[in-house]
Formats: sequence, C-alpha cells, structure tokens
Amino acid sequence: MPITRCRKNDTAVVLLCLALIACLGGLGVAPPTHAHESSELQAEAEAGDMHAQADLAAQNHEVEYFEMAAYWFEQAALQGHADSQYRLAEMYRLGQGIRANEAKAAQWYAKAAAQGQRDAQYGLGLMYASGVGVARDPERAAHWYRQAAAQGLAAAQFNLALLYRRGEGVAASDEQALQWYTEAAAKGYVEAQFNLAVMYYSGSGTDPNPVAAAHWFAAAAEQGHAKSQYNLGLLYDSGTGVDADPVQAGKWLHLAASSGYQDATAGLAILEPKLTAAQLAQARQLASDWQPQQPRIPEPGTAP
Repeated sequence: MPITRCRKNDTAVVLLCLALIACLGGLGVAPPTHAHESSELQAEAEAGDMHAQADLAAQNHEVEYFEMAAYWFEQAALQGHADSQYRLAEMYRLGQGIRANEAKAAQWYAKAAAQGQRDAQYGLGLMYASGVGVARDPERAAHWYRQAAAQGLAAAQFNLALLYRRGEGVAASDEQALQWYTEAAAKGYVEAQFNLAVMYYSGSGTDPNPVAAAHWFAAAAEQGHAKSQYNLGLLYDSGTGVDADPVQAGKWLHLAASSGYQDATAGLAILEPKLTAAQLAQARQLASDWQPQQPRIPEPGTAP
C-alpha cells in the first residue's frame, strides 16, 4: 500500500503523514512503500478481511516484497489467523522484511501452535529444544513435537524420536523412538530412514532384523545419503539382509566415497582387490549412471 510522501512546505500533506504515522505507530510492522497487490484483494484486506490480508501477504511474499508481506501477515495474525501467525513468526525468525527477533518469533509460534497449526508447533518445539527465543525446556519441546507429530509432520516425528532415544524431556524409550522413526521414514524423511536402519541392525527397541535394516539403508541411499550408501555397500559385500553382490557393494561404496565419506574410501580399498576387472568396471559404471531418487520406499528384501 503506497504511502503519500511528504513534500516540503505542503502543510496538509505533512499533517496527513503525521496522522498516518500516529495511527500505525502501535504496530510492530510499518507498511512499506512498494507492494504486489490486486485492487479487489487490496480493498478487501484494507476493509479488515483477515483471509484477504493473509492472501495478499502470501502474494507479496511469493514475489519477495517482504516488508509488505510482513505487514499484511501481521494484520491477519492480530485477528487470530493461525497460518499468518506462523508465517509472521517465520519472518521474525529469519529477519525477512522486519528486524529479526527470536522472542517475537516464539510468541507468534505459540499463538499459532495453540490453534493447532502444526508447523508452528514444530517451530516452537525447536525453540524450546535449543533455548532460542525462549528458555530451554526439553519437556515443552517434546510436548510441541508430539502435537505436530500426531498431525503427521515428518520432521516433528523425527525430532520426537531423537528425544525418546536420548531420554531428553521424556523417559528414554527405544520402542517409542522406533515407532516415531518409522512414521517419519515412511514419509521419505532420509535421516529417519538411516536411524531406523541402524536400530533394526543393532536390535534397539526391536529384535535384530538385517532385512529391515537393508530395506531402510536402501531407501535412504537412493536419496543420496552417504552413510546409508556406505552401510548398504557393506551389507551387499557380506550378504547381510540382502543377497551378496560384489558389484552392488562396489557401486554403493563408490557413491559414498564420491560424497567424501572417508570410511567408504577405506572400504573400497579393501573391496576392490577382491573384484574381477569386469566387476570393478560394472560397479563404477553403475555408480556413474546413478541419480538420486525422490523419496520412495522399496519393498523389504528387494534390491534398490
């Protein structure tokens, strides 16, 4: 919403500018002088329609008019629009269009979280876990992670599993960690897939299950996770959880090594002397041809 500029010696305009400043002074975000807006949506937003304000804010954010986006997100947030409260919290956290302020970010996350906005619940959990913007409180972090996790947010499920694994803010429980890692892994969350594979391999929270371990290492490896590629290579080399396959072992170790994973480089030095020239060439070609995949979940016991 453009603001009239005050001209020298123009008393009427000066008074108008002062009046506008006085009216807007109580707001945390002042309206900037440039915007991306449609006349109809602008009119509805100025009339106080919080949904129009939220839509107008989102349009401005999309084209990186961050000051105007922050202004309209605040107008909608002040009326209780949960998504706008979350988006405003994000802008305070990132310093987009307004001065970064972690305490205000936490306040707006809390308002949206109380209305069930799952991304805000997760963001508030992160703040309590790290002590950023609020006093560190692992129990509250676990509470808000759990709220978001129950709504299916994979990142919250993963972080809740971490707390159960470490016993921070909750009683330690490998069984609970396994459950929440499984939820996140099924959505393609790569770190959850890797951690779940490790738990199945070691028998933490469940009986050892090398087939399930190979399954989840493969899911993460296909997304380019170097540690999973390394571990999958070892499983193919030893025939643990999968049929032994020196070519597949070489392929995955090559891929992990190409990402700079030093253990994979060392593993290749041990594996390659055992391969025939044809196997070595095939493994290298497979690694060269490989492309990371979008999250997908291969069936247990099948080769990736």
